[in-house]
Amino acid sequence: MDREINNNSKKFLILILIVCVAFLVLIINAFEYLPNKSGDEIINRINVEDINKAAEPVETEEAKEQPKEERGTLNINLDQPTKVEEPEKLEPIAVDGDNAVAEDAKPVELTPEQKADEAFRTAKAYRHSKQYVKALEEYQKIPMITKDNDTIARSYEEIAFIYATVKRYGTALSFAQKAYNMSPSSSREVLLARLYYKTGDMDKATTRINNVLQRDFSADR
Repeated sequence: MDREINNNSKKFLILILIVCVAFLVLIINAFEYLPNKSGDEIINRINVEDINKAAEPVETEEAKEQPKEERGTLNINLDQPTKVEEPEKLEPIAVDGDNAVAEDAKPVELTPEQKADEAFRTAKAYRHSKQYVKALEEYQKIPMITKDNDTIARSYEEIAFIYATVKRYGTALSFAQKAYNMSPSSSREVLLARLYYKTGDMDKATTRINNVLQRDFSADR
């Protein structure tokens, strides 16, 4: 029986020894796969040095001969804003003769006839809008603008029509007579006849109508 116990003990020790050897082999294999820290550091340091060296500017022989003070350097201050220059303002190109035209350009002075026509147009617009006071003011300017008798007579005739419109026949007759005296015509004599009729002077109204009829009949012969 003691012999069996000894055999079992030997088998147990052998089994333990085999397990220890297997465990030791596993540990050795595990260390082989661990990274070599010192080796990695050397490799990384070499790579960094190579990159920095490649990034350094290559100096030519001429640049090496120059003193360091004379070598050009590029200084860029990122904190200081870059100054943007404004575009140059271009002056307009003067064409020959432009200055002379600009200096000689003056307001066009209207002739008395043109001023009178403008006053007639303005007065007519006032008359159509029944602004008789303003129309009379424009017509009364015409004798002060021009010396043409027919133009002045026309303005007096228009004034007579306005006064007749507002039934001031006496004043209208006065201006109608002025118009006829400055430039006689059949139409102005007919206006006198109508105004004499409105004022109740039938004899003068008849006389004026007879004058117009005799003149017209004589012209037809």
